[in-house]
Amino acid sequence: AGSSTHPACAVCLGRHTHDVSECKASSTWDGKHTTFAQRRGGVLTTYGGKGICKDFQTRRGCSHRSHPERHICSGCGERDHGAQDCPRAQRRD
Repeated sequence: AGSSTHPACAVCLGRHTHDVSECKASSTWDGKHTTFAQRRGGVLTTYGGKGICKDFQTRRGCSHRSHPERHICSGCGERDHGAQDCPRAQRRD
């Protein structure tokens, strides 16, 4: 219940309708976790200021090999998936 076909937001991991490019949530969509990432001037970063690849968070991922340190999940920080496959993300219908 409450799931959607929208892509998961890179910040709150919710699939509800909202402006994901401006999401300023401090917790995940379900309130269970503090958000791992934030948007600073349109750039996706950790709270420590490290850049996160926004393309890596999409379903198609990122094929660029020039910034592997930025290929982490914006939802939890793990390296083996992006936001769309994060276990913390709101489930798809």
